[in-house]
Amino acid sequence: MAASKPKIRKTDKRLRAFVHEVTATLLDGKRHQTPGLGTFSTCTRKATADRVARKMAMFRASTELREYASGGPPPPVSGPHAEVVSVIVEAMQSEQGVNVPLLGRMAVVPVPGRKPKLIFHGAEECNGVLSNS
Repeated sequence: MAASKPKIRKTDKRLRAFVHEVTATLLDGKRHQTPGLGTFSTCTRKATADRVARKMAMFRASTELREYASGGPPPPVSGPHAEVVSVIVEAMQSEQGVNVPLLGRMAVVPVPGRKPKLIFHGAEECNGVLSNS
């Protein structure tokens, strides 16, 4: 587990470029694969009596990230967003997880007697844009 939580600022140009690339790819109806982190895609949440059907962002952690969450070595990150992705990967390990501005909350959640779960809850800004597309 990380000793201290790395800072992620909404105004960081590198972070905004990463989030913009992920969101633009999702709006184009494609998946965004981020080396070392995982794959962002979309799904449609079914309508219920209380809510309408809604398109939203989802995330599948890479094998390397899942191994890291279970105590393995850090995943290799690469590409134009490697520095920001490294900060996200490290921040996910903290007890609180990390809120990636404009994208969503990501965290590693311990599960007694099992491997930890890696979670992603899309930010309202991201899901709002997707549901209107």
